[in-house]
Amino acid sequence: MSDLIKHNRSEIITDTQWEHLEQMIKTDGWMEHEEMRSLLLEDGKTLTLKHIENDWILFLFYIYGKSRNKPLQPSTIQEYKRDMKVLMEFLTDPAGSFQKVGMADPAPPACGLKHISRLQLRAYERYIKERYSPNTAVRKLSFVKSILRFAYQKGFVSHNLLDEFSIGQKVVAITERKLNYEELQIVLNELRKKPLNRIVGSLFILKGLRVSELCAINNGDIESGLYGDTMVKLRRKGGRIVRKKIPKSIMYDIMMYREQLRTTLKKKGLELDESPDAPLIPNRFGHRMARENVWGIIKRAAIRAGQNHPTLKKKAKHVSPHWFRHTFATIALDSGANIQDVKEELGHEDIRTTQIYLHSLKEETGATLADLISSKVYI
Repeated sequence: MSDLIKHNRSEIITDTQWEHLEQMIKTDGWMEHEEMRSLLLEDGKTLTLKHIENDWILFLFYIYGKSRNKPLQPSTIQEYKRDMKVLMEFLTDPAGSFQKVGMADPAPPACGLKHISRLQLRAYERYIKERYSPNTAVRKLSFVKSILRFAYQKGFVSHNLLDEFSIGQKVVAITERKLNYEELQIVLNELRKKPLNRIVGSLFILKGLRVSELCAINNGDIESGLYGDTMVKLRRKGGRIVRKKIPKSIMYDIMMYREQLRTTLKKKGLELDESPDAPLIPNRFGHRMARENVWGIIKRAAIRAGQNHPTLKKKAKHVSPHWFRHTFATIALDSGANIQDVKEELGHEDIRTTQIYLHSLKEETGATLADLISSKVYI
């Protein structure tokens, strides 16, 4: 294991090695190994990463060995993992990454995070800003800046690279990441073509769910309400569990989809898992949907739907499930919903977050001074 820590083998770490390393670093188990302890402790007491080459080891110490006011939530750790994966994919093949997003810039040489320079950093910044929406780009670049700061503090990199690239100002995501009524309907029409896609789109736009909430719903989370309505347990951020009503039309679609899937799997000699801990909305193989699967469903539908629609076509490559959440809130408020009800449905802890949607709505629908003056005079 110490050999794995010394050498740069980021691309070939197996799942078993990853789990073992994660457990060792998370629980400080590495301190029980004399060779690793001598490798990772300076003067026998201070953590140093200057003797390691493996970028993922740096990442694990960043997650579990960095001093924080409170432990990271599992969802945040998963988000950081995705950010790290994007960074490592770029550093491994900058030219290929540029090609994927249609950038003609000359690509810097491939390298590991330990040997990153301003050349790779500035190229990565351009790549991220081209590939992602403004807010996502800001978050991913913020992650890089944070892990580089940690890497410098722990000796993993010898140069302070924090000022080598800018992060930019975060824009109000709500105004930038939502669909108007016409765009939404076109995307929903596209999602309706496949049963699973229809279910996913319906839950997002009618319930304002997060991707993690949708993927986590199990068979055992379905209950009958006081008046016979179908209720579902949702796992909110921070582990809080709430009960929400599912529209009958969506529940019918789910049952029909499961019946079709059950038949398809049976023809292959397989069975659909009906246990309480199995996913209520499985993928076509009967397994729990991953976050990437759900993102793919929404993004592909938006791109197909936007082919003949000018405004949607510009937005399509950035559309994600969270756009439906923003759109849900905006349409609910525009339709006269109480802001407190919208807050509860979205699972916001602070009503000020929900009020941003209301402010955005007023900007788009409220009368301007020009409207008021135009009603009194002829221009």
